[in-house]
Amino acid sequence: MRLSVCPENSFEFNFTVTPAKAEATLNALKNWEKYHNAP
Repeated sequence: MRLSVCPENSFEFNFTVTPAKAEATLNALKNWEKYHNAP
């Protein structure tokens, strides 16, 4: 997964497409962090 450093190209785009897409993106990031940080 690659995250862009340009807000207008990444997060802003994801959060303005649809609320459902934004929520799914947040959930995916939370799950990724949880498993990535798991011992």
